[in-house]
Amino acid sequence: MDDDEFFGLFRKNDMQGFHDRLDSLPADIADEKVRVSLWRVSALMTEGRYQEALDFLQESDEHFPCKTLVYHQRAKIYQRIGQGQGSAGHMETAPFASELDRYWPLVMDAKFYRLYLMAEQKRRIDPALLDEIPDDFMYIMLEGNRISKADLERVIDA
Repeated sequence: MDDDEFFGLFRKNDMQGFHDRLDSLPADIADEKVRVSLWRVSALMTEGRYQEALDFLQESDEHFPCKTLVYHQRAKIYQRIGQGQGSAGHMETAPFASELDRYWPLVMDAKFYRLYLMAEQKRRIDPALLDEIPDDFMYIMLEGNRISKADLERVIDA
């Protein structure tokens, strides 16, 4: 199944069909397991089934070679259910440094999101952490809106 089919079911809001299709896929290839797992988490979040999404991430943790991605997904769920303080704290233990070279885009997304959470909570942000984010970096929030590093700096300065 290609991503266009997933997007089509998502756009139709056919969540049962979406889950049925995911269940029918062979899950014996490592990359496919990651892709299917991410789609499953997205579907559960779209349906407001946040605890199930967290449980699923916990159960399928071994499918994800990039553990920072799992931390990032969990943090987004915690934020969505109003546990922002917990989501920022959760991100503190993500293995950013050890995974940066191999999974740069995923780690940078997670680093940015961590700083965004800290800024929203008015926590002090070490300028060195902000310096790690490229000036032209753009993050796409769950709602689809884009946030640049300059936008993040304005939130921090507010």
